[in-house]
Amino acid sequence: MRHFLLASAAAALSFGTPALAQDKAERTAAAALKIAVDMAREGLITENEAVLRLEPSQLDQLLHPTIADNAKRDVIVTGLPASPGAAVGKVVFDSEEAFALAEKGEDVILVRIETSPEDIKGMGADFGAGQGYLSKEVLLHCPKVKHLDLYEAEHRAIACAEKTLEGFENITISWADVTRDVSETRYDFVMMNPPFHVGRADAANLGQAFIQAASRALKPGGSLYMVANRHLPYEATIKACFKQFEIIEDAGGYKIIRADRPKRQK
Repeated sequence: MRHFLLASAAAALSFGTPALAQDKAERTAAAALKIAVDMAREGLITENEAVLRLEPSQLDQLLHPTIADNAKRDVIVTGLPASPGAAVGKVVFDSEEAFALAEKGEDVILVRIETSPEDIKGMGADFGAGQGYLSKEVLLHCPKVKHLDLYEAEHRAIACAEKTLEGFENITISWADVTRDVSETRYDFVMMNPPFHVGRADAANLGQAFIQAASRALKPGGSLYMVANRHLPYEATIKACFKQFEIIEDAGGYKIIRADRPKRQK
């Protein structure tokens, strides 16, 4: 799924020019940290250089709960983790069952050969849809999406989005500010590539408001998919609004974050 999302994001960010997302073998965060520390201790690099060798997403991985190396365990199966850290939950092998159990508030671990665009399904929304390129990619590649609501506050972009999505009947495009004008529909998923500046200045509070709006708009077992500039500090807001999240891609100056199960304000 991350390859599809990165390709979709690249297409949207480059105004419709398709991009090929290539995967590569990457060392774990723990391994990268150990290598950087060892090189600094041996005098090969400075401490500042060691710090710069680690990406923010790698530091995030190191802060997740893990199973102690000396803990007793019965290994049933091994595989590639979809997100960092240890997890506790009921093992299921089908995404539909995972969604259904998550809707009931159960902790679930989905085990399968691989994820796919078919995991994005049901009623969805695109917050800050712009000219509609990201929506188009999702509609083309995710056959289980029943309907997609696009929200865009820039009126000039609405006509462009309508042109981009000509021929799609399962969409609604609304001229609206998602931080206050989203319909009362509860969505299975929300995707976004929120605005991040006012003029030339960064304005992370815009994206943070989008995240908060998404958490209010999603069903209890819903998911947020967010494309953002790597340097923008959205993780704290996502952690406050969702029960779990992961950075599923970090490349080319951008990061893609998936967050699941929104927290409800008491």
